[in-house]
Order: sequence, then C-alpha cells, then structure tokens
Amino acid sequence: MSRLPYLVFFLSGFAALTFETLWFRVAGLVFGNSVWGATVVLAAFMAGLAGGTAFLALAGHRLRLGFRFFAAIEIIIGLSGLAIVLLLPDLASALAALFQSLDSSLSLNLVRFVLAFVVLVVPSLAMGMTLPTIVHALHQLDSNYGQILGRLYGWNTAGAVIGALAGEVAFIRWYGVTGTAILAAGLNGLAALLALHLRRRLGGQLAAAAPQVSLRPETREGLFSSAVLRLMIVAGLLGFLMLALEILWFRQLLWFHASTSLTFATMLAVVLAGIALGGLLAGWAYARERSLHRYNRILLILTGLAALAPFLLLIRILWQIADVTSWAWFIGLCLVVMLPSAVLSGVLFTTVGKALSEQLLSDRRVTALLLLSNTLGAALGALAGTLVLIPRFGVQGSIIGIAVAYGLAALLIPGSGAGARSTRSNRSEWFAAGAAALVLALIVGLTATTSMRPFYSNYYRDNGPNLTTSVVGFRETPTETILYHRVSLFGAPKFYRLITNGHSMSGSTTFARRFMKLYVYLPQILHPDMRDVLLISYGVGSTAKALTDTRSIEHIDVVDISRDVLEMSSVVFSPEENPLNDPRVNVHIEDGRFFLGTTPRAYDLITADPPPPKNAGIVNLYTQDYFELLYDRLNEGGMATYWLPVFDLTEEDALAITRAFCNAFDDCSLWSGTALNWILLGVRGDFAPVDPDHFAAQWMDPVVVPELRELGLEFPEQIGSLFLADDAYLDQVTETTKPVTDDFPLRLTNELEPTKAHSQVLYDLLAARRARARFQESDFYQRIWPDEVAGESLFYFETQRMLNDLVVSGRQRIGNRWHDLQLMLTETELRTLPLWAMGSDVRSLEIVHEALESGDEDPRLTIHLAYEAMVERDYPRAIEYFQQYIQTTPFLEDSVPLQLSFAHCLAGDLAEARRFFGSLAPSGRNPQEWAEFEIWFEARCGGGQSG
Repeated sequence: MSRLPYLVFFLSGFAALTFETLWFRVAGLVFGNSVWGATVVLAAFMAGLAGGTAFLALAGHRLRLGFRFFAAIEIIIGLSGLAIVLLLPDLASALAALFQSLDSSLSLNLVRFVLAFVVLVVPSLAMGMTLPTIVHALHQLDSNYGQILGRLYGWNTAGAVIGALAGEVAFIRWYGVTGTAILAAGLNGLAALLALHLRRRLGGQLAAAAPQVSLRPETREGLFSSAVLRLMIVAGLLGFLMLALEILWFRQLLWFHASTSLTFATMLAVVLAGIALGGLLAGWAYARERSLHRYNRILLILTGLAALAPFLLLIRILWQIADVTSWAWFIGLCLVVMLPSAVLSGVLFTTVGKALSEQLLSDRRVTALLLLSNTLGAALGALAGTLVLIPRFGVQGSIIGIAVAYGLAALLIPGSGAGARSTRSNRSEWFAAGAAALVLALIVGLTATTSMRPFYSNYYRDNGPNLTTSVVGFRETPTETILYHRVSLFGAPKFYRLITNGHSMSGSTTFARRFMKLYVYLPQILHPDMRDVLLISYGVGSTAKALTDTRSIEHIDVVDISRDVLEMSSVVFSPEENPLNDPRVNVHIEDGRFFLGTTPRAYDLITADPPPPKNAGIVNLYTQDYFELLYDRLNEGGMATYWLPVFDLTEEDALAITRAFCNAFDDCSLWSGTALNWILLGVRGDFAPVDPDHFAAQWMDPVVVPELRELGLEFPEQIGSLFLADDAYLDQVTETTKPVTDDFPLRLTNELEPTKAHSQVLYDLLAARRARARFQESDFYQRIWPDEVAGESLFYFETQRMLNDLVVSGRQRIGNRWHDLQLMLTETELRTLPLWAMGSDVRSLEIVHEALESGDEDPRLTIHLAYEAMVERDYPRAIEYFQQYIQTTPFLEDSVPLQLSFAHCLAGDLAEARRFFGSLAPSGRNPQEWAEFEIWFEARCGGGQSG
C-alpha cells in the first residue's frame, strides 16, 4: 500500500497539536490560567473529541466515510481552528460583564465550561472523527486492521510530536500566535488536498474492494456483549491511566528543570514520541504476527512496571541528581522515566483495538468505540490526576496506585475462563503474566516503603555559618507541590523559603523583603493619597505586609492563583501579624489577568510579583496587552510597580519586557530593588511634585520605620539612589527592541540564562554612578524630587554602588570591599549596610540578643556582637569581641582575622594592626579577599604583611 496515507495523517497530527497548543494559549487569556480555568477548557476540548467519536460510533454507518469525508474534516478543522485563534482574544472584553455578574465560583466555572465547549466544539468534534474515517478508508484496501490502526495511530502521534515542539521552538517565535495558526491551517489544507489526491488515485481499487469488505453489521447482543464492554473499559483505563500518569510525571520532573513552556513541550513530546513508537511497533508486529493482542494481559502488567520502576529508581538516587539543569540531562531523565510506559501504551492502544475488532466486524464502529472509550478515559484521567489523586494521595501514592491499576486491568481482558486456559499457549501466557505481576508487587512494596521526604528536606539547603534548614510545611495541591523551609540561626527562625514544584519562588530573606516591600514604599512616597490597592501574586506575603502596615490604605485586593499558597503563609506569620487577617484585605483565588479583565474596580496602586516570566503561562503577565490592562484599571494618577527579574533574563528578554511596559505607560521608569531584582514603575497621567512632609512620612511611622531600617533604607534620601532610568533613557535603549505581546509571547527566549557579565546595556543601567547622572538630569530630580533631599539623594548613589558590589558578582563589582566598608563607617551614619558588608543583619542581631537573654553562652554568638559594636562605631568593644571569638572558635572564617585587623586600624591602633596582620598567613581559600585587604591595609594603615 502507498505510504501517502500515513503522510496525510502525520500532517493531520502535526496541525492538531499545533492548534491545541495555540487554543490553550488564547483560552488562558480569556478564561484564565488558574487550575479551574485550565481544567474547564481541557474538559470542553475532550468532550468535543468524545462527541465526534460517539457520533461516528452511533451514526457512522449512515455516512460515506472515506478520503473525501476526511478532506472535508481537515478543512473544517483548519478554518474553525484559525477562527478561534483570531477571534477568541477579542471576546475577553465582551465577556467581562458576564463574568462580573456571576457570584460564585461554581457558576463561574460552569459558564467557563459552556463557553469553552461552544468555542471549541466544531474543531474538536471534527478531530474526533479523523482516525475512524481514515482507518475505514484504508481498511477497504487492507484487511489487516491491527497493522492499519498501529501505523496510522503511530504516524499521527509522530506528527503531534513535531507539532508540540515546533511551535515552542520556532513557529511562535518567528510568526507569532496568529502566523502559527495560519501555518497550522495550511497543514490541514495540505492534508485535505493529499487526501483528495489519494481518492482519485485509489478510486478504482476502492470500487473493486467495496463488495469484498461488505461486512455484516453487529447484532445488538454483540455490541453490548461482555467481551466488548470489557475491552472498552480497558481502552478507557488506558486513556485514564496514561493521562493521569503524564500529569504525575510532569509534576515530579519539574523538580529538575524550570517549568518553562519549552519544558512542558519537551515532556509532552517525549510522551507522544513513546506512544507513536508503540503504535508503529504494533503495526509492524501485526504485519508479521496477527495475534499480538493475545499478550494484552502481560503488556498491561509490564506497563505498570514501566511506570513504577523508573520512579523507584528516581527517588532512590534523587538527592544525587537534584541539580539537573542542562537540557541533555533533563531529556535523558524524561526518556528514562516516561518513554517505556508511553511505548507500551501505544502498543496497547493498537492491540486492544485489534481485540475489539474481532468482536465487532464494522471497522468504523470499532475505531470509534475504541477512541471514544480512550478519550473519555483520558479526560477523566486528566481531571482526576489534577483534582483528586495528587491532593488526596500525593505524587508517590498516586503513581503506586496507577501501577496497581494497570495490573488489575489485566483481569478485564476477555478469554480468561477455564476453556481459554486449557491450551499450553494460554498456560504459558498466564504463567508469564503471573511472574510479571509478582515483580510488579515487589516493586510496589519497595516504592511504598521508600520515602521522598529526605529529598524534600535537603532541597535548597542554606549552608551559611551556623544555619540549619528544616521542612516546616509540605503540601501537594492540584497546581503545585509546595514546600516551606525554615532557615534557623542558632536554633531561632531567621527566614523562610517558599519552594513550588522544585524551584525557590519566594522567601523572607532580608534582600528579598527589601525589593518586595519597595513595591509599596516607593509609590507611597510618590503618590499623594494612596487608598485602593491591588496585589497580584502573594508569595510569602512580604508585599502584602507592607500594604497592611501602611495605615492610609483603605482597601486591599489580594489575587493569587493558589489557595494553598495563601493558607500556608501561616508558616511565616502569627495570626496577629498575618496580612490576610487584616479587615481591609479581600482575597480572590483567581488568575491575575482574568481578575483584572473582569473587575469593575479602579486602583491607586497595582503591584505584582508574579513567578518568573519564563515559567509556563506566566508570560501572559508580562505582555504589552496585559500592561495596557493594568493601565486601564488605574485611577488617574494611579501607579503600577512590577517585578523585573533581570537575574533570570537575557538582555534581550529584559529589554523586550521593558519596551512592552513603556508602550503601555508613557511615564515609566526603572528602579533597583535588590541586586538584579529591578522594579518597573508606571503612572497613569503625570507625576506631581512630592511634598517634603509626605516624602518623609514613612520614616515617621513607628510601624514602618523599623522595617525600613532593617531593609537598608534608613533615611528617606536613600530612595533616590534606587533610580536607574526614566522613560527617555528607556526609550533610547529599547528603540530597536520589539515588545513582548500576546501574539509574540516568545520574544522572551525559552532558554534560562542568567544575565551575562558582558551585557553592556544592563551593566550601564546598574552602574550607580551612571544612574546618578541620569537621575540628576531626569524630571524626577528636577521637578518631582523635594529640594530638601535632592542633594542627599545624589550622595547615596555611592552607597548604592557599594550595595551593588556587595550582592552582585561579576563585572558589576568595581570597588574594594574594605575601602567601601571604611567609607560607610567613617563618612555615613548608616548601620544596616555596613552590617551586611561584614556578614550579619538586623535579624541575626535580634536572634543573638534573644539567645543571650535566655542564658545561652555559645561562643559563636560573639562574632555578631563584634559586628554590632562596629556599626555602633565602638571599635575597642568590637576588638574585644573579635579576640574572644578567635580564641574560642577552632575553625575560623577567612574574613574574621582580617576584620580584627580592620577594627584595630579604625580604632587608631596602627602598630597593633600591623603586628597582628603581619602574623597572619593566607589560607588560600579566598585569595581575592586577602589581596583586596592588603591593598586597603597598605593605604590606610601604612603597611602590609611584610611590615
């Protein structure tokens, strides 16, 4: 037989997966990317597929199925699929009023489902008809049903593999969402043309074969016989278990690689490639041995083994490969974990279909019933895996249950009565199945007794001096696996880290709280009367706490996609301090973009700290279209502050997001939060000059000022030194950059690359001395900034440079650490920044004093007392503590002896400083630190080690 039919179905699969990817992208813009929004869209799509197959199962005998009918289906898919991509985003504003009128999540999700089904019904119904149609067309020419089904299923799924990858790797980046949809429709059109060509080419053979394949219709008893029903149940279980398993695999493998859209596309491609290979292998086997379905029991048990054994191997060696970051390693991991089960699943789809064909002689009904059962099972598996299995049993328990379910499904295979076991071949088959079942039971037992908790406990450990890490919160939810670490100093909580799906998403470290709270502190200075605020993405609650600490704010909406993240914030806050318990706070469990599109409220401030923009689905919160929505939801004079995680972006990425933001906000500016966590600030309207009293008000607030000082913002004048660029300079540096848009979301690269040291534009933006010149020339300085603090703000750019040097490595570091520390202590009144430079912070000092008050005599506490004395400029007392620490600590950090020499110098005891430093021998562990100290020591204290 010609291979052209397989090319036709390959193109059909290619187009189908491309369209499905696009539909889910644009549906996320309209229905939201929350678990419920995504679930109802998936359910609507699967319902459409099932409807198409059900129609052919019930009424297919009344239709003239063949290549012409298939061509018509492909044209319908292409045209309707393209229409969805083009028209669906425009429905968002039209549906906003409808969504606003719904007063419960149940009614909202029901309306979402109905609308999603209506939108997707035409192409999904048509897609459900493609396989039965083309199988029937080819079966008229070849009576080997198993060979035809396996090859068609395999080649169609192989096309889906290319569709899953090509869109993410190339097409969406090159042509945008719209261009890719046109390309997919073109593939459908090409498949239709080739199908019509096949009809003309094979017309004579089809006419001659028609009388020979006039198959008798099933009796009612045959259609509903026990064997048919059992095989349909098995086909449904294959879909259910594979889709549920796919969700579980994805959840677990995300611990080893960032959850970008390319990551998901890669994992999906591996699953589809395995299924395609299984279908092709089954088709090849049926070309040589037509009784492969005799081994369905063994194949089912082996599939359970293939699902569980790699997982057992994974959790046994998990701690050794927890840092799999390269694509090669990650793809290898995906192949080991997912490919064996996927291949067997592809084989089983074909062999169960062949077994069903021996019960029902009408090929169109066989294929339709097989696909209907499998599709319904897959839909239920996707829903159950997300909403039931993971929350109820966790990833590990669910995978064990699925493996057992594969083994139990083997009992449903027809022909297991005494008569069927009477022959030697059947006895051999049952013996092999029994042996496989015993091995499966053994692997189940081993997996059930192997805990993953040690892996979670060791993930993202903070190994600083005197720090210990413990797991204080763990939850497996429909959307993520959430892990809370508490990092303790001398046994007392120092900070918390929120880890979702294997990646640190937020934390309450000092530096993290600094930039998260600046989302509030910065606009509070600039806005004259901030009352209504919207916070999108809660994290660990630092931004929310800054909002509730601000007494002038009257209304706060908090929007987060995860109820569990919000509930688990109780790990960080006591009930009295938890910002979610503030009466001004209203919580909304929803996708941030969907909420913005449906809320009628306008705000004085919208602030957001969403997950990194390269995480799957998050780019929708970084496009120009979304930023324009932010602008529309602001009151006149309202402001938006937005996270720009430069550390996670290439220069092109950062500029593309900035261009998108500044296209939406004519008055936009860029500010430093901490290190490479930057803040985009936009205003609707014009900035008004800031009243000096309002400017300094936060430093007069007894609730806010302690936190400001702990975060290194000790004086209001320091805020000006956070300035990086205004709209004029940002327009200049992004002049040739195309913005991230809904149509071109992959203007953000899929690769995860940290900012490169040779990135000249980002380096120039960060360089504090260049930022000082831009600030002095800007409208902020000349018109908006109060004259009373303008000069001091210019001075603090130098201390901002010191902070950059402290927390940013690479080319950006330009100063001598010891010289900078001397300037901080001798020419400023700052306490927090020099404390950071020496290796401590305000929270560490609190812990130390609490320990001393409780009677703790741990000699390690004295180093922090030395640092405290240094920032109090009490150098003799600091020297005493340094000496006490050195005498009682056997393993010293390299910097401690240098710090003692430094303290002697600042105390004016130059002879003792030279004597002590001359007695030291470099350890060799940090030669740069020693070299910098010797340079400073020579200049400040009059001698190096030789002196």
